[in-house]
This record gives sequence, structure tokens and C-alpha cells, in this order.
Amino acid sequence: MTLRLNAKQLLELIESIEAGGGDATVLRSELETLEPEVRHAPPARRGSRFREEDETAIDRLDREVGDLFDGGVTDEIFSKLCEVDFNHNLRELKLLCIEAGFSPNGQKKKLAAKLVAKGVL
Repeated sequence: MTLRLNAKQLLELIESIEAGGGDATVLRSELETLEPEVRHAPPARRGSRFREEDETAIDRLDREVGDLFDGGVTDEIFSKLCEVDFNHNLRELKLLCIEAGFSPNGQKKKLAAKLVAKGVL
């Protein structure tokens, strides 16, 4: 019969034997020959929605909806988008987009950006 133990289990067995007054020198020599267990980080996901560098909210919005504004998303525009986002829920923004003749598709900030860029809000 073969018994397979990892380093932690082998150390527990050695301590148990020695605590009972037994001799575990052979097992201790086996423990020293074991390679240390190395934990590997999971492989990086390709095409992840997360960026490696830290991106501010203004940078993210500028990347996503900056083309709707001349000069991109500025602090003033960002402030207005946050205000609209705070004061309206997604359903209200979708209805406002439909009334204004815009596509109601997109996340809340994108819908708010469409409405702010066209002067509706």
C-alpha cells in the first residue's frame, strides 16, 4: 500500500510520532528532500475588461463617451454627468433618450452623456 502525503501532512505525522515518543529520523530526512511547495498565481486573463493601469472615472468616461463632446469629457462635463446619474434612474434616462430620438441602448452614464451632449439635460 502506498501512502502519499504533502509536506504539511508529513510534518504533522512526524510531530505525532515524536510526541508519542517514537523515532521519526527517517521521515525527517524524507521531509528535507521534498521540494518546497510553490503557489503559482493564476494566469492573466487575456481580453479582460479590467485594465492593468489605474484609470480614473474621468479617463474611463472620456474613453467611452468622449467623442460626444468637443474636447472630450472635462471636469465640468463629468460633474454634470454625475449629477444626471444621481438624479435619474436608468428607466427615466431610457425614456428621455426615446423622447429625444436617441437610441436607448447603453449604460446609465452613456445615456446621460447622450442627453447632456445634445443639450436635453
